[in-house]
Amino acid sequence: MLKLFIEWLECHYRVKREQMKLRLHLWSNLDEKVAKQFWSSGLGISDKNFTKSWIKPKGKGRRTHPHGVCRAPISSKKLLHEILTDIANEFHASIA
Repeated sequence: MLKLFIEWLECHYRVKREQMKLRLHLWSNLDEKVAKQFWSSGLGISDKNFTKSWIKPKGKGRRTHPHGVCRAPISSKKLLHEILTDIANEFHASIA
């Protein structure tokens, strides 16, 4: 799903992969370097595009993912507004 989202940003909004910033949410028992390599190779994005990882404190929750969870936040208000407007327009067009 994340790979599709990144390709969608590239294709429809001309966001370059070099400009994208990703963030990992990891459990304390995971190796951050291994997780970054996993997500970087799977998404085709340099490991330099990752911001500081968030490490979940011990004892919080039971579910884990072997490589953590990767987020691709939209940090541009202009881009976010454009995306939300396009989604709203598409949704309204499909129910009309």
